[in-house]
Amino acid sequence: MRLRFIWVGKTKNRNLASLEELYLKRISRFVKCETIPVAEIKKTARLSLSSGLAKEGKAVLNKLNRESYSIALDETGIEMNSLDLARLIQERMTHGTQEIVFVGFGYHGKPEGLQEHLNMNLSLSRFTLPHELARVVLLEQIYRAFCLINGMPYHK
Repeated sequence: MRLRFIWVGKTKNRNLASLEELYLKRISRFVKCETIPVAEIKKTARLSLSSGLAKEGKAVLNKLNRESYSIALDETGIEMNSLDLARLIQERMTHGTQEIVFVGFGYHGKPEGLQEHLNMNLSLSRFTLPHELARVVLLEQIYRAFCLINGMPYHK
């Protein structure tokens, strides 16, 4: 199995970028993983917010593989605890899923028309999180899930 993380926009905060790298390195002990950046479109005098989001959506769609199980980070998505996420990942592995793709959008949210290409939406919290922090939370929870799957003591 492989994990891919499609991130819209860069992580500008060095501390959060460092934590992203830490958890990616930890996760890579269990599965191959990679991050795929997508440029965040800025609203300009010539480009409206909806046009910018549509361009982001096309860029994300170009990075998605139809055979992958794709999960979007979305505040309206399904809420899970750590055990639920571990079960989801283990279930995907058991059913032969070759790749799980997590998609984290930028400050303006998920572009319209992308939902039909996604398998599920995942909410990390009822709180609204800055997207850079949400990435770290997701990566930490995925690392925790692999520790649970492999009977490692990190969870406690």
